[in-house]
Amino acid sequence: MRHSRHGAAFAAGLLLLACGAAAPVRPAGPVLDVWGIQPVSARVSTDSEKVDFRYRVRDPAKAAAVVNRDVLPTLQHKSSGTRLELPEQRKVGGARPPVKPEQDKNYFILFENPGALVHTGDTVIFQVGASDPVELVVQ
Repeated sequence: MRHSRHGAAFAAGLLLLACGAAAPVRPAGPVLDVWGIQPVSARVSTDSEKVDFRYRVRDPAKAAAVVNRDVLPTLQHKSSGTRLELPEQRKVGGARPPVKPEQDKNYFILFENPGALVHTGDTVIFQVGASDPVELVVQ
């Protein structure tokens, strides 16, 4: 199973390269080693419309691509297999300037929670690029 997952990740990376995607392609491995971030928590917002994913930057140089959204993470509801989307970003004014990540500082990403699918106690799978997926129990 592990070989097929890495093979699929490699194939997806090749597809991104073939399509001319600008996102950096990194080898598979733990998200901390590959992207320099450590997942902290996943929580359902008070209105249940979003899942708030929190992570801590451990290596600012590696984490810059995640913090600045050069590479987009995914969050999947484990029991249903539904992939939660990032909210549609509306541009207001100029483009968002790059942020320099700070070591040991927490950051967040909000994911859509369609139909309040994800509940406290559910398991979600977080992944960035070809890094190994990380399972978190929603708080």
